[in-house]
Amino acid sequence: MNTGHALAAYLGYYKQYPTINEAMEDASVRADVTKALHESGRVLIEKYGWSAEEHGAYIEKIIQRFTNSAITDEVTRVARSPIRKLGANDRLVSPASQYYNLFDEIPQGLVKGIAALLLFDYKEDIEAVELQKTIYERGIEGALSQYAQLLADHPLTLAIKEQVDVLKK
Repeated sequence: MNTGHALAAYLGYYKQYPTINEAMEDASVRADVTKALHESGRVLIEKYGWSAEEHGAYIEKIIQRFTNSAITDEVTRVARSPIRKLGANDRLVSPASQYYNLFDEIPQGLVKGIAALLLFDYKEDIEAVELQKTIYERGIEGALSQYAQLLADHPLTLAIKEQVDVLKK
């Protein structure tokens, strides 16, 4: 759930939604979050022999929870501490790296979520401000190297940078 929650927050912030459930009402955000959860799930299925059907049901349950209008969770609260969440062993980069290593493919849903995280510029979040300063000074590659331990020429770094450029347009 942490992966999905974070993705909903960063993609929701990018699209200027105030709450997770409002973000998840957007079909494109919901599709991106679902895609990324299937990617991270594919890693769990491959590594630990999880049931694809059970994991699919879990994803549906999580999506239902995120779209529940009775539960309002602010996007900026869930998205806070982006530097920590960008860590090599945390909820976004870890499944993306494992996916790439296992399947030799770019996990497009996770990459889009990481790109959205890199655009999180909420002024009241100290880590968001620091992250934006690092990106300004060192570029996307420098920030990914510093916080996610991804080399500048790693295919994930290149895909994330490309996705950031797409989102900025």
